[in-house]
Amino acid sequence: VMLCESAWAIVATAICFPAATLVGDFRSLCDIAFLLTSNNVCYISLGSLLGTFGVSYGMIAGTIFAQISILTAGIFTELPSAIAWARYASPFYWTVRGLIKSVYRRSDTYDCVNGSSSEIGANQCFVEYDPLVEQYRRRGFHIGTSSDDNPSNVFMESAALVVITFGIQMLVFGRCFFVYYKVNWGEMNGMGVDSLQ
Repeated sequence: VMLCESAWAIVATAICFPAATLVGDFRSLCDIAFLLTSNNVCYISLGSLLGTFGVSYGMIAGTIFAQISILTAGIFTELPSAIAWARYASPFYWTVRGLIKSVYRRSDTYDCVNGSSSEIGANQCFVEYDPLVEQYRRRGFHIGTSSDDNPSNVFMESAALVVITFGIQMLVFGRCFFVYYKVNWGEMNGMGVDSLQ
């Protein structure tokens, strides 16, 4: 399952991002493919964990947790400060943050009425001055900003996805080990002293 899900993310990245002219180089394309693949694997791991409690419950809980993860990422609305910490546990947050860093650069411009600098031409503004980008900046997503030390490096986002996936996989292992141990311990106790003679 994970191999197939990974393959679709790579195929989609190879077709969609260059077709939309959102990728400038091969490294960015590889970063995007890794981020999308890691996101898929993370959510599959979450489904596996929830499925260890029962398939029907796992499917329902998996859907609920995935939706909560998307909402707590803070992409669609600014989160209250009391729950803003929840975004760091969301795979969707790290994926979108990495995608934004892979697609947008400091040198990207857009058409605007009054250009911000004569060096980029009339009626052009740098993307970091776009009002929509300002909204994302308040939500914790820095798009092509000059304050970002390494705007194209997605190592932290990739590492966060790997750590979240590893943590979920360890919980799956622990749950399966617990169930196996519980079943085998019950069988050993069920044998009793009489059956050992």
